[in-house]
Amino acid sequence: MANLWFILLLHLTVVSVTTSQNCGNTSIRLEENISYSFNFQQNENMQVICEWEVTADEGLVIMMMGSFCCDYKRINQHFKMYKGTTKDQSSLIAIKSKYNKIAVDEAPSTVLMEYIANYTSNFSLSITMLATQNSTCGSAINASAGEGDIDVQRSTTHYLNKFHRNGICAWTIEAEEDEVIQLLITELDMRTVVPEAGYSDSSYLEIYDGVQTDSSLLVRARSDDELLPVTSRTRLLLIVLTLNEDFGFADAYFAARYKSFNKSAILRDCGGDISGDEGVVLSPNYPANYDNLRVCEWRITVEDPFFVRMEIHDIDIGPLFAPYPCAGDSLLFTGAYPSGDSGSNFRLCGMRINDYGLVIYSVNNSMTMRFVSDWEDNGRGFNASWRKVAVVSVVTPIFLDTSVLACQWPQQTTEGWIQSPGFPSSYPDNVNCLYEIQIPYYQAGYFITFTFDSFNLQEPDSKGSCIYDYLEILQVPWNNPGYVIPPEAKKVCGREPRQSLTTYFPTTLHFVTDSNITKGGFNISFVRTMAGCGENLLVGDKGFVTSPNYPGTFPPGLRCETTIRVEPGHNITLTFESFSLGYENNNCLWSMRGILEVYDKNSSGSILIGTYCGYSSPQPITSTSNEVTLVFTSSYNYFDTGFNATYVSTSALTGKYLSFLMYEVFSAVIFQVVDVLEVQFYEIV
Repeated sequence: MANLWFILLLHLTVVSVTTSQNCGNTSIRLEENISYSFNFQQNENMQVICEWEVTADEGLVIMMMGSFCCDYKRINQHFKMYKGTTKDQSSLIAIKSKYNKIAVDEAPSTVLMEYIANYTSNFSLSITMLATQNSTCGSAINASAGEGDIDVQRSTTHYLNKFHRNGICAWTIEAEEDEVIQLLITELDMRTVVPEAGYSDSSYLEIYDGVQTDSSLLVRARSDDELLPVTSRTRLLLIVLTLNEDFGFADAYFAARYKSFNKSAILRDCGGDISGDEGVVLSPNYPANYDNLRVCEWRITVEDPFFVRMEIHDIDIGPLFAPYPCAGDSLLFTGAYPSGDSGSNFRLCGMRINDYGLVIYSVNNSMTMRFVSDWEDNGRGFNASWRKVAVVSVVTPIFLDTSVLACQWPQQTTEGWIQSPGFPSSYPDNVNCLYEIQIPYYQAGYFITFTFDSFNLQEPDSKGSCIYDYLEILQVPWNNPGYVIPPEAKKVCGREPRQSLTTYFPTTLHFVTDSNITKGGFNISFVRTMAGCGENLLVGDKGFVTSPNYPGTFPPGLRCETTIRVEPGHNITLTFESFSLGYENNNCLWSMRGILEVYDKNSSGSILIGTYCGYSSPQPITSTSNEVTLVFTSSYNYFDTGFNATYVSTSALTGKYLSFLMYEVFSAVIFQVVDVLEVQFYEIV
């Protein structure tokens, strides 16, 4: 018995009580909504029975949750719980177990716990108990008009170890006559108790436009769903959170903000149905700021079996970061997914494009864009264009029926080849093919080299424009904070290009033909390469120096050193044409992305001229010697493009040698007057 022990912890609001007792008949009293932690451990083989009687006030239910080790397959043989104080089969309570977790989601106000050590060693039990009302998260809350919050985590004590019992939570929000309600969902996260199971598919949130579940359903969502602000059309909102996990408990967090407005304040005069081959979609008032309380929905449809390709050129929609990312103003694509990803819903907000990309594809021949703004911040909005395409991404290719189109695909995305349909035979009429070569997700520093092994399309028109059959080359950054300007799209036709081509961002080759002349087509090989440091020594009177992979994104984890050297007796002026190294922090003592140091040379070594980071170009830098060294260091990077600078050698002569300077510039004049004048030169100190 000396080797058997357990610890009983009582957690109060301001104090904790620890009680240590021997195994035996023990009475445990639970106070309402005050949790008890109970730990028991057996270290040696022996045969013994321990019992604990647990009681609470009449009308309360007892919940239990915990973990055990190590014979989980026979947990119900070692640890039992009974209704009341009688140990018989009819009063036995089923203890749910999975992996090493155990739980009882509802037991009466008096239970008997029993531990049976049947020559079992190394057994430990750690549980927490709570006596509470027979409710999941309290009764329904009727919120009055105006502004308020809903928070499941803080608004109720009816949870155990931050886990909620299975059940239904309901809130009703009621506004004044002629008012509607806008609800911002700031957090929705529902998981099972067992961490290995991840997000839950059994628990969900529903929002109704009215006070009954037979009213209009506005939203039905789970944890991983993309959500926009919800705006009612009536003066009532019913919010229902259903927790329904196999284990009896859910790790659930739900928080929302709401506010009521006069019906006339909600602006719905935007959006509509769009069809055709291409078009533009702008937020209201773009490029001026959009209004608060906007609700817009566009439905874009193209003919089957084609798809919609949407490209976002500019975005400034509310705050991306604190305090509630994308909970307010946001743009939701339904029936679509970003390039390099999969799924059927995609949401954008902030002042930069989401990490997946600027290009979004429909999953079939239509997509929906829904833009909603809340009552607080606003911004410039968005500028997007769309067009009908036949085939989508190489990363997640969708092949159409070969009777419609036969676009061939690269065998892999690191290196491979792209061919026109039917190559080496002539390509067909009316082709609309899209080949997309992706940069690896969330990795910077790559460039793609295309080699045109064979290229023969219809010749350009009399003005040299490719308007008949052409290959359009587009570079689209997968993450653009707004200031990255990718190279303009390039159209090629006829027998051009004859040389290789390098791109620095995810690249799309768009092949289009008309219904007239056809040619032999193209065979293009490509290879994707991670950039490294460039040349470490630059000489000459003038030139340029860039960060690795410029104008693309610089790679992470580099330290590159480049020395510029000109003729002795001259110095160097360095001028920055562009500069984007990431956010500045503490005068560049620590930078999340890139730092540039510039050193001047003197007789004793090198002197630091300055350390630079951020997005503002440094002022022109002039050395005092004929040599400067640039040291570029990158920690990690998502989308910054580094720097591009020019350098030029300038004279380092002082007034001490003014005579030679005058001779070089005014030699003709000097030779004319030297016979009649005594020219005296002064040293300028």
